Amino acid sequence: MDESMKPITDKQLAIDLISPTAMTVDRVSFEPGSSKNGFYKGQFELPPFPDFGTWTIKAKLGGKLETYAISPIDVREFVLPTFGVEIVTGREYILPNDTQIDVTVSAKYVYGKAVDGIAGLEINVRKMGDVTDPKRVVTMGRIPLKDGIASFTVDIKKLVHDLGGQFPAEAVLELSSIVYESATEKEESGADDSVMFVNCPFKIDFKRSKSTYRKGITYYMQIQMLHANGKPAVECVV
Repeated sequence: MDESMKPITDKQLAIDLISPTAMTVDRVSFEPGSSKNGFYKGQFELPPFPDFGTWTIKAKLGGKLETYAISPIDVREFVLPTFGVEIVTGREYILPNDTQIDVTVSAKYVYGKAVDGIAGLEINVRKMGDVTDPKRVVTMGRIPLKDGIASFTVDIKKLVHDLGGQFPAEAVLELSSIVYESATEKEESGADDSVMFVNCPFKIDFKRSKSTYRKGITYYMQIQMLHANGKPAVECVV
């Protein structure tokens, strides 16, 4: 869509499938006028033995294909899990004055029944774009699941102190949990990195608005209000 939120139908569109090694494996192209409503549909088929890792779908618009958007896809070997593990924090960010954050780990079998077992929690702080450093991982003791749920409280002040005392603005709180089933000692894991350390919980994004203005031409602005982690801030007053 353009800045006035109207479908773009007079531009060429190319959609690429890119492997984890940055190789373009396939491309679907659409000529101008191929769509009347701005929606395009393409289909890709992965190779018989694809590389495991993060693949990328890249859509490029225009004659020179300079305007683009990307979406990652995780490709890995499928193993049917016995049960699933989910980590929930109930918040999007951590502010400098926050002292703790509550973390809930839940485990359920694929048919919905709660798992009977124990759960542990590992915590790390990672700067955006960096690789996780195992030496910085903080481990909390394992606790029994109650109706498939284990609750932890992370001491943010102590965590920041142990990292040197400086508030890690723009860093990510990494949470991971391994749940052990009591009957078989089978284990499954879950992870969450949606919570960020921020000085301000929101950010305003103008990238969908034009950066040039011509006198006499109606100018439409599209402003996005986002949480610090990039997720849309729903039902917030701008």
